[in-house]
Amino acid sequence: MAQTNTITHRELINLRQPYSALPGGVFGREDIFQTDMDIFFSKHWIVVGVTPQIPKPGDSINVTVGKYTVSLVRQNVLTVAAFRSVGDSDDAHSSKPCAVRVVGAHILVCFDDHPPADIDYLTETLSPRFAPYEFADSKIAFEMEIIEDGNWKLVIENNRECYHCAAGHPELNVAFIPMEDFSDGSATAEQQAERDALQAQCAMTEKSWANEGWISEAVEYLDEDATTQFRTERWVISNHGESLTLSTRVACSQLLGNLTRRDLGDLHFWTHNSWTHVMSDHAVIAYLIPLSTGKTLVRSKWLVHKDAVEGRDYNLKELTEVWIATHQQDAALVGITHSGTQDAAYVPGPFSPVVENFVDQFTRWYSTRLAAHGI
Repeated sequence: MAQTNTITHRELINLRQPYSALPGGVFGREDIFQTDMDIFFSKHWIVVGVTPQIPKPGDSINVTVGKYTVSLVRQNVLTVAAFRSVGDSDDAHSSKPCAVRVVGAHILVCFDDHPPADIDYLTETLSPRFAPYEFADSKIAFEMEIIEDGNWKLVIENNRECYHCAAGHPELNVAFIPMEDFSDGSATAEQQAERDALQAQCAMTEKSWANEGWISEAVEYLDEDATTQFRTERWVISNHGESLTLSTRVACSQLLGNLTRRDLGDLHFWTHNSWTHVMSDHAVIAYLIPLSTGKTLVRSKWLVHKDAVEGRDYNLKELTEVWIATHQQDAALVGITHSGTQDAAYVPGPFSPVVENFVDQFTRWYSTRLAAHGI
Protein backbone atom coordinates (compact mmCIF):
# COMPACT_ATOMS: atom_id res chain seq x y z
CA MET A 1 0.00 0.00 0.00
CA ALA A 2 1.33 3.42 -0.93
CA GLN A 3 2.36 5.56 2.02
CA THR A 4 0.26 8.70 2.55
CA ASN A 5 1.40 11.95 4.14
CA THR A 6 -0.65 12.62 7.25
CA ILE A 7 0.68 16.14 7.78
CA THR A 8 0.31 18.97 5.30
CA HIS A 9 3.06 21.15 3.91
CA ARG A 10 1.90 24.10 6.02
CA GLU A 11 1.61 22.01 9.17
CA LEU A 12 5.16 20.81 8.61
CA ILE A 13 6.39 24.39 8.14
CA ASN A 14 4.62 25.42 11.34
CA LEU A 15 6.59 22.82 13.31
CA ARG A 16 9.69 24.95 12.79
CA GLN A 17 10.93 26.64 15.94
CA PRO A 18 11.94 30.31 15.70
CA TYR A 19 15.46 30.78 14.29
CA SER A 20 15.80 27.05 13.61
CA ALA A 21 16.02 24.72 10.63
CA LEU A 22 13.05 23.19 8.83
CA PRO A 23 11.79 19.63 9.44
CA GLY A 24 13.25 16.92 7.22
CA GLY A 25 10.04 16.32 5.31
CA VAL A 26 10.33 19.79 3.73
CA PHE A 27 13.44 18.55 1.95
CA GLY A 28 12.49 14.95 1.23
CA ARG A 29 8.78 14.70 0.37
CA GLU A 30 7.82 14.37 -3.29
CA ASP A 31 4.55 16.29 -2.91
CA ILE A 32 6.42 19.21 -1.34
CA PHE A 33 9.00 19.14 -4.13
CA GLN A 34 6.23 19.39 -6.73
CA THR A 35 4.68 22.32 -4.85
CA ASP A 36 8.08 24.04 -4.74
CA MET A 37 8.46 23.61 -8.51
CA ASP A 38 4.98 25.00 -9.14
CA ILE A 39 5.52 28.05 -6.95
CA PHE A 40 9.22 28.92 -6.81
CA PHE A 41 10.19 27.79 -10.32
CA SER A 42 7.04 28.69 -12.19
CA LYS A 43 5.42 31.68 -10.49
CA HIS A 44 8.64 33.48 -9.52
CA TRP A 45 11.42 34.93 -11.66
CA ILE A 46 14.37 32.54 -12.07
CA VAL A 47 17.77 32.74 -13.75
CA VAL A 48 17.92 30.22 -16.62
CA GLY A 49 20.96 31.30 -18.61
CA VAL A 50 23.43 34.01 -19.61
CA THR A 51 23.45 36.21 -22.68
CA PRO A 52 26.83 34.99 -24.07
CA GLN A 53 25.14 31.60 -24.66
CA ILE A 54 23.23 33.28 -27.50
CA PRO A 55 25.64 35.98 -28.71
CA LYS A 56 24.25 36.70 -32.20
CA PRO A 57 20.73 37.64 -33.40
CA GLY A 58 18.86 34.44 -34.22
CA ASP A 59 20.89 32.29 -31.81
CA SER A 60 18.76 30.18 -29.45
CA ILE A 61 18.99 27.61 -26.70
CA ASN A 62 16.44 25.42 -24.93
CA VAL A 63 16.37 25.11 -21.13
CA THR A 64 14.21 22.63 -19.23
CA VAL A 65 12.95 23.54 -15.76
CA GLY A 66 10.61 20.93 -14.31
CA LYS A 67 7.62 20.52 -16.64
CA TYR A 68 8.60 23.52 -18.77
CA THR A 69 11.00 23.85 -21.67
CA VAL A 70 11.83 27.43 -22.55
CA SER A 71 13.47 28.58 -25.79
CA LEU A 72 15.66 31.65 -25.38
CA VAL A 73 16.16 33.55 -28.63
CA ARG A 74 18.54 36.43 -29.20
CA GLN A 75 16.70 39.22 -31.01
CA ASN A 76 19.32 41.97 -31.06
CA VAL A 77 22.22 43.25 -28.99
CA LEU A 78 19.97 44.25 -26.10
CA THR A 79 16.95 41.94 -26.18
CA VAL A 80 16.14 38.28 -25.72
CA ALA A 81 12.77 36.63 -26.33
CA ALA A 82 11.50 33.57 -24.45
CA PHE A 83 8.94 30.98 -25.52
CA ARG A 84 7.76 28.18 -23.24
CA SER A 85 6.39 24.87 -24.41
CA VAL A 86 2.68 24.23 -24.12
CA GLY A 87 1.47 20.72 -23.31
CA ASP A 88 3.64 17.71 -24.08
CA SER A 89 4.52 18.62 -27.66
CA ASP A 90 8.00 19.64 -28.75
CA ASP A 91 6.52 21.24 -31.88
CA ALA A 92 7.73 24.81 -32.19
CA HIS A 93 4.12 25.88 -32.89
CA SER A 94 3.05 24.55 -29.47
CA SER A 95 4.69 27.36 -27.56
CA LYS A 96 3.79 30.75 -26.15
CA PRO A 97 5.80 33.79 -25.19
CA CYS A 98 6.76 34.03 -21.55
CA ALA A 99 8.06 36.89 -19.45
CA VAL A 100 11.79 37.48 -19.79
CA ARG A 101 14.19 40.05 -18.41
CA VAL A 102 17.91 40.58 -19.14
CA VAL A 103 19.88 42.00 -16.21
CA GLY A 104 23.59 42.32 -16.90
CA ALA A 105 24.45 38.94 -18.39
CA HIS A 106 21.60 37.16 -16.58
CA ILE A 107 18.53 35.90 -18.41
CA LEU A 108 15.56 35.62 -16.05
CA VAL A 109 12.16 34.18 -16.98
CA CYS A 110 8.82 33.65 -15.28
CA PHE A 111 6.42 31.02 -16.61
CA ASP A 112 3.34 32.49 -14.97
CA ASP A 113 0.94 34.71 -16.90
CA HIS A 114 1.21 37.27 -14.10
CA PRO A 115 4.94 37.60 -13.31
CA PRO A 116 5.85 39.46 -10.11
CA ALA A 117 6.12 43.19 -10.81
CA ASP A 118 8.99 43.75 -8.39
CA ILE A 119 11.40 42.49 -11.04
CA ASP A 120 11.52 46.20 -11.90
CA TYR A 121 13.17 46.93 -8.54
CA LEU A 122 15.78 44.25 -9.17
CA THR A 123 16.45 45.59 -12.67
CA GLU A 124 16.67 49.23 -11.55
CA THR A 125 19.08 48.27 -8.75
CA LEU A 126 21.40 45.95 -10.68
CA SER A 127 21.51 47.48 -14.15
CA PRO A 128 23.69 50.50 -13.21
CA ARG A 129 25.98 48.24 -11.19
CA PHE A 130 26.49 45.82 -14.08
CA ALA A 131 26.65 48.45 -16.85
CA PRO A 132 30.41 49.25 -16.64
CA TYR A 133 31.27 45.57 -17.22
CA GLU A 134 29.58 45.64 -20.66
CA PHE A 135 28.50 42.00 -20.67
CA ALA A 136 27.29 42.39 -24.25
CA ASP A 137 30.99 42.23 -25.08
CA SER A 138 31.74 39.13 -23.00
CA LYS A 139 32.02 35.43 -23.79
CA ILE A 140 32.01 32.14 -21.93
CA ALA A 141 35.55 31.02 -21.10
CA PHE A 142 34.48 27.94 -19.15
CA GLU A 143 31.31 26.22 -17.99
CA MET A 144 30.63 23.52 -15.46
CA GLU A 145 27.68 21.42 -14.31
CA ILE A 146 27.34 19.59 -11.01
CA ILE A 147 24.38 17.52 -9.86
CA GLU A 148 24.35 18.00 -6.10
CA ASP A 149 22.86 15.26 -3.92
CA GLY A 150 20.53 17.55 -2.04
CA ASN A 151 17.28 19.47 -2.10
CA TRP A 152 17.41 22.85 -3.84
CA LYS A 153 16.64 24.71 -0.61
CA LEU A 154 19.71 23.16 1.05
CA VAL A 155 21.85 24.30 -1.88
CA ILE A 156 20.64 27.87 -1.29
CA GLU A 157 21.00 27.59 2.50
CA ASN A 158 24.58 26.40 2.05
CA ASN A 159 25.25 29.36 -0.22
CA ARG A 160 23.75 31.83 2.25
CA GLU A 161 25.75 30.84 5.32
CA CYS A 162 29.47 30.73 5.94
CA TYR A 163 29.76 28.67 9.10
CA HIS A 164 31.55 26.14 6.91
CA CYS A 165 33.76 28.60 5.01
CA ALA A 166 36.86 28.69 7.24
CA ALA A 167 37.24 24.92 7.24
CA GLY A 168 35.45 24.08 4.00
CA HIS A 169 36.77 26.58 1.43
CA PRO A 170 40.55 27.06 1.75
CA GLU A 171 40.85 28.37 -1.82
CA LEU A 172 38.06 30.92 -1.51
CA ASN A 173 39.33 32.03 1.88
CA VAL A 174 42.50 33.37 0.28
CA ALA A 175 40.46 36.20 -1.24
CA PHE A 176 37.45 36.28 1.06
CA ILE A 177 37.25 38.70 3.98
CA PRO A 178 35.13 37.17 6.77
CA MET A 179 32.92 39.72 8.48
CA GLU A 180 31.04 37.77 11.14
CA ASP A 181 28.45 39.62 13.17
CA PHE A 182 29.81 39.80 16.71
CA SER A 183 27.30 42.39 17.86
CA ASP A 184 26.13 39.92 20.53
CA GLY A 185 29.47 40.37 22.34
CA SER A 186 30.71 36.84 21.61
CA ALA A 187 34.00 37.94 20.01
CA THR A 188 37.33 37.36 21.73
CA ALA A 189 39.72 40.30 21.97
CA GLU A 190 41.75 38.83 19.11
CA GLN A 191 38.67 38.36 16.92
CA GLN A 192 37.49 41.88 17.57
CA ALA A 193 40.91 43.36 16.79
CA GLU A 194 41.04 41.43 13.51
CA ARG A 195 37.53 42.56 12.62
CA ASP A 196 38.39 46.20 13.38
CA ALA A 197 41.45 46.01 11.11
CA LEU A 198 39.42 44.47 8.29
CA GLN A 199 36.72 47.09 8.67
CA ALA A 200 39.32 49.84 8.39
CA GLN A 201 40.74 48.24 5.22
CA CYS A 202 37.27 47.92 3.73
CA ALA A 203 36.33 51.50 4.62
CA MET A 204 39.43 52.88 2.88
CA THR A 205 38.77 50.87 -0.29
CA GLU A 206 35.07 51.71 -0.33
CA LYS A 207 35.88 55.42 0.02
CA SER A 208 38.17 55.13 -2.99
CA TRP A 209 35.39 53.45 -4.98
CA ALA A 210 32.87 56.10 -3.96
CA ASN A 211 35.22 58.87 -5.08
CA GLU A 212 35.25 57.31 -8.56
CA GLY A 213 31.50 56.68 -8.67
CA TRP A 214 31.52 52.89 -8.15
CA ILE A 215 28.38 51.69 -6.36
CA SER A 216 29.20 49.40 -3.45
CA GLU A 217 26.40 49.80 -0.89
CA ALA A 218 24.44 46.69 0.06
CA VAL A 219 20.85 46.35 -1.11
CA GLU A 220 18.94 43.57 0.64
CA TYR A 221 15.51 42.61 -0.60
CA LEU A 222 15.30 39.21 1.02
CA ASP A 223 12.69 39.28 3.74
CA GLU A 224 8.98 38.48 3.86
CA ASP A 225 8.07 41.71 2.05
CA ALA A 226 9.96 40.57 -1.08
CA THR A 227 8.56 38.46 -3.89
CA THR A 228 11.54 38.53 -6.26
CA GLN A 229 14.15 38.37 -3.54
CA PHE A 230 17.73 39.48 -4.22
CA ARG A 231 20.81 40.92 -2.59
CA THR A 232 23.77 42.83 -4.02
CA GLU A 233 26.89 44.46 -2.63
CA ARG A 234 30.43 45.19 -3.74
CA TRP A 235 32.77 43.33 -1.40
CA VAL A 236 36.41 44.14 -0.81
CA ILE A 237 38.79 41.33 -1.79
CA SER A 238 41.71 40.65 0.55
CA ASN A 239 45.44 40.91 -0.14
CA HIS A 240 45.92 42.42 -3.64
CA GLY A 241 42.18 42.97 -3.88
CA GLU A 242 41.76 42.34 -7.60
CA SER A 243 40.00 39.03 -8.19
CA LEU A 244 38.79 35.77 -6.63
CA THR A 245 41.93 33.87 -7.55
CA LEU A 246 44.58 32.16 -5.46
CA SER A 247 46.89 35.12 -6.06
CA THR A 248 44.06 37.66 -5.53
CA ARG A 249 45.31 39.31 -8.73
CA VAL A 250 43.36 39.35 -11.99
CA ALA A 251 43.45 36.08 -13.92
CA CYS A 252 42.66 37.81 -17.23
CA SER A 253 44.80 40.74 -18.33
CA GLN A 254 42.04 42.04 -20.64
CA LEU A 255 39.51 43.46 -18.24
CA LEU A 256 35.76 43.40 -18.83
CA GLY A 257 34.23 46.27 -20.79
CA ASN A 258 36.60 49.21 -20.98
CA LEU A 259 37.72 48.94 -17.38
CA THR A 260 41.20 50.09 -16.41
CA ARG A 261 41.04 49.71 -12.62
CA ARG A 262 41.70 46.19 -11.40
CA ASP A 263 40.80 46.37 -7.72
CA LEU A 264 37.04 46.76 -8.06
CA GLY A 265 36.33 44.00 -5.58
CA ASP A 266 33.63 41.37 -5.89
CA LEU A 267 30.24 42.64 -7.03
CA HIS A 268 27.94 39.91 -5.81
CA PHE A 269 24.29 39.22 -6.66
CA TRP A 270 21.91 36.61 -5.17
CA THR A 271 18.47 35.43 -6.17
CA HIS A 272 16.56 32.41 -4.85
CA ASN A 273 18.13 30.22 -7.55
CA SER A 274 21.43 31.92 -8.38
CA TRP A 275 24.60 33.55 -7.11
CA THR A 276 27.02 35.74 -9.05
CA HIS A 277 30.49 37.19 -8.45
CA VAL A 278 31.76 39.90 -10.81
CA MET A 279 35.35 41.11 -10.71
CA SER A 280 37.17 43.50 -13.01
CA ASP A 281 38.56 40.66 -15.15
CA HIS A 282 35.86 37.98 -15.08
CA ALA A 283 32.49 36.96 -13.71
CA VAL A 284 31.25 33.68 -12.28
CA ILE A 285 27.49 33.13 -12.61
CA ALA A 286 25.94 30.04 -11.01
CA TYR A 287 22.28 29.06 -11.03
CA LEU A 288 20.36 25.97 -9.97
CA ILE A 289 17.58 23.87 -11.46
CA PRO A 290 15.93 21.31 -9.13
CA LEU A 291 15.74 17.80 -10.59
CA SER A 292 14.13 15.86 -7.73
CA THR A 293 13.74 15.99 -3.95
CA GLY A 294 17.42 15.09 -3.51
CA LYS A 295 19.05 16.14 -6.80
CA THR A 296 19.84 19.71 -7.87
CA LEU A 297 21.63 20.75 -11.05
CA VAL A 298 24.05 23.66 -10.58
CA ARG A 299 25.24 25.32 -13.78
CA SER A 300 28.18 27.75 -13.67
CA LYS A 301 29.56 30.05 -16.35
CA TRP A 302 32.87 31.94 -16.28
CA LEU A 303 32.72 35.08 -18.42
CA VAL A 304 35.62 37.12 -19.80
CA HIS A 305 35.96 39.90 -22.37
CA LYS A 306 35.02 38.62 -25.83
CA ASP A 307 38.46 39.55 -27.21
CA ALA A 308 40.42 37.79 -24.45
CA VAL A 309 42.46 34.85 -25.71
CA GLU A 310 43.26 31.82 -23.60
CA GLY A 311 47.02 31.37 -23.25
CA ARG A 312 47.68 35.01 -24.06
CA ASP A 313 45.34 36.96 -21.80
CA TYR A 314 44.39 34.31 -19.27
CA ASN A 315 45.32 30.90 -17.97
CA LEU A 316 42.19 28.77 -17.64
CA LYS A 317 43.35 26.98 -14.50
CA GLU A 318 44.10 30.25 -12.71
CA LEU A 319 40.78 31.68 -13.86
CA THR A 320 38.64 28.76 -12.66
CA GLU A 321 40.40 26.86 -9.89
CA VAL A 322 38.94 28.76 -6.91
CA TRP A 323 35.31 28.36 -7.90
CA ILE A 324 35.70 24.84 -9.27
CA ALA A 325 37.04 23.81 -5.87
CA THR A 326 34.37 25.83 -4.05
CA HIS A 327 31.51 24.29 -6.06
CA GLN A 328 32.84 20.78 -5.45
CA GLN A 329 33.25 21.44 -1.73
CA ASP A 330 29.73 22.89 -1.50
CA ALA A 331 28.30 19.89 -3.34
CA ALA A 332 29.87 17.54 -0.80
CA LEU A 333 28.51 19.60 2.10
CA VAL A 334 25.02 19.72 0.61
CA GLY A 335 25.05 15.94 0.15
CA ILE A 336 25.97 15.40 3.79
CA THR A 337 23.34 17.87 4.96
CA HIS A 338 20.56 16.38 2.83
CA SER A 339 21.39 12.89 4.04
CA GLY A 340 21.21 14.13 7.61
CA THR A 341 17.80 15.73 7.16
CA GLN A 342 16.42 12.41 5.90
CA ASP A 343 17.75 10.37 8.81
CA ALA A 344 15.13 9.10 11.25
CA ALA A 345 17.12 10.65 14.10
CA TYR A 346 17.21 14.13 12.53
CA VAL A 347 16.10 16.95 14.81
CA PRO A 348 16.16 20.51 13.35
CA GLY A 349 18.72 22.60 15.18
CA PRO A 350 19.11 26.34 15.82
CA PHE A 351 20.74 28.74 13.42
CA SER A 352 23.84 30.65 14.46
CA PRO A 353 23.09 34.34 15.05
CA VAL A 354 26.68 35.11 13.96
CA VAL A 355 26.80 33.55 10.49
CA GLU A 356 23.34 32.16 9.63
CA ASN A 357 21.12 35.23 9.59
CA PHE A 358 20.62 34.89 5.84
CA VAL A 359 19.55 31.25 6.25
CA ASP A 360 16.86 32.20 8.73
CA GLN A 361 15.79 35.00 6.39
CA PHE A 362 15.54 32.60 3.44
CA THR A 363 13.49 30.15 5.52
CA ARG A 364 11.04 32.87 6.56
CA TRP A 365 10.79 34.09 2.96
CA TYR A 366 10.09 30.54 1.77
CA SER A 367 7.28 30.17 4.30
CA THR A 368 5.77 33.54 3.42
CA ARG A 369 5.80 32.88 -0.33
CA LEU A 370 4.08 29.53 0.22
CA ALA A 371 1.38 31.28 2.24
CA ALA A 372 0.95 33.87 -0.53
CA HIS A 373 0.02 30.98 -2.84
CA GLY A 374 -2.36 29.32 -0.42
CA ILE A 375 0.03 26.79 1.14
